Amino acid sequence: MYADDTSLLLREHRSSTAEEVLGDAAEWFGANNLKLNADKSQSLQFTAGVSGEGSVRFLGVCFDALGSYKEHIQNTRSHLAKSIYAIRRIGRVAGKEAARQTYFGVFHSRATYGVLLWGGSAAAKNIFLQQKQAVRAIMGYNSRASCREIFKDLNILTLPSCYILACLVYIHNRKDFPTLGDVHHYNTRNREHYTVPYHRVNRAMTSTNCTALKLYNHLPKHMKHMSVLHFKKTMSTFLLSTSIYNVEEFYVMDTTSLL
Repeated sequence: MYADDTSLLLREHRSSTAEEVLGDAAEWFGANNLKLNADKSQSLQFTAGVSGEGSVRFLGVCFDALGSYKEHIQNTRSHLAKSIYAIRRIGRVAGKEAARQTYFGVFHSRATYGVLLWGGSAAAKNIFLQQKQAVRAIMGYNSRASCREIFKDLNILTLPSCYILACLVYIHNRKDFPTLGDVHHYNTRNREHYTVPYHRVNRAMTSTNCTALKLYNHLPKHMKHMSVLHFKKTMSTFLLSTSIYNVEEFYVMDTTSLL
């Protein structure tokens, strides 16, 4: 029997306690006829400081002791650079549609993998810049060509739009967060909005949960009662028509007409 990707999360200041817990876990695995593969096991000590050591790869996403995804983004950029070259070559030989199909085959899936986790980081803009290069390569345009209309013409979501969509679907699937109506009994018009936790640290305020909740609160009430499939399709269509370049653009858009 094989059991992959088992995780232990421990909140503790002393490393000795973590070692004790790992020892207990190893004993439990043994008692249940499971063998812990020490060679493939990884550990990471998170810190809230300005520096930290080490990083791990979990389910294909790399992050470090600071909760940063810079290493993951850097590794992704290296792969995407090769994909852009392939898209450009195929576009010259086989035309725009073949280049577009190549884009989805070798670029888009890798560029957006795990975007819910790292899409809100500052380093994500580097992946977005490469995405712009990729859509220019599909069209055979030079590096100075504006991309906003190209995304619409090719029916391709921008990376920020992919992040927004992932955040919205994440909240729509869960719906177990407290609302304003749960914390007070006043009949306000926003009582169905989710409560966004307050954190003193800016990094926490821009975390996936906080950003996703704020984005979801911007949607009209009727959308929150849609089926997941209908919700995802509606939001995808809307985001494809807007070519959003950053999350802030979404907050100023009129979403009341979404059906």
